[in-house]
Amino acid sequence: MRATLEGMAARQAAQRASHAEKNVINAIHQDETQMISQGANPDQLAKINMRFHASILAAANPFLTESFDRLSRLLILLGVTAYTLPSRVRDITKEHQSINAAIQSSNLEKAEEAMKIHLMHGLEARLPALVRVRARTHARVRCGADRGQRRLRGALPLPPPARTKRSVAARVAAPGLA
Repeated sequence: MRATLEGMAARQAAQRASHAEKNVINAIHQDETQMISQGANPDQLAKINMRFHASILAAANPFLTESFDRLSRLLILLGVTAYTLPSRVRDITKEHQSINAAIQSSNLEKAEEAMKIHLMHGLEARLPALVRVRARTHARVRCGADRGQRRLRGALPLPPPARTKRSVAARVAAPGLA
């Protein structure tokens, strides 16, 4: 979903972004490149990465920005950033350069393709870490560790529903009664 949303945003930014908006995207990319070369920590890099993606969305369409903000809030809960993987940091730099170059040259197809590839590579790299986080979280829920307090804050997913003969429609209509 994110690849589709941001791919469309990159295409629209390449098509619609003003000169000033393109300058902002380029400046953020240059700042990120400098931070990486200076060995910035993963949290700092994740923040500038968010700025890079948000600037593309803002240049494309304000409605996409709102959707991205919602999606980003969900992704933050995962707590895993690709910037913790050294090999991925090098790849991100190259991928962002491709995205930025396509937007700067108003190449719609290349901008969309580069963004989708970038996000798919990020997902592939982060997937093993996300699976480990999910497994640890699920184990804590099964053991009852911090069950009530952490679930209220939204940090832990709900345990899988008990298997019953109720239909899927009935479970969706009243999920707590599974």
